[in-house]
Amino acid sequence: MNLYGIIATVVCYACIIIARFHNASEFIYFVYVKDIYQKETRIKIESNDRFLIGRQIDQYLYFQFERNIKNTA
Repeated sequence: MNLYGIIATVVCYACIIIARFHNASEFIYFVYVKDIYQKETRIKIESNDRFLIGRQIDQYLYFQFERNIKNTA
């Protein structure tokens, strides 16, 4: 196989993917939250805040896990 053809194809596909997904504002993120009455609420998240909110959710789940471990130990 021609190595130059493979490299050109990979670079071309990379450019197409970067061009397609470059605009982060076109993506819409939602988080579903349950209140104390088990009612689900859908909350829209800005794409700039997605990483921060994801980290806060991971931290909450970690604390819940630690609390469950302490209860069973």
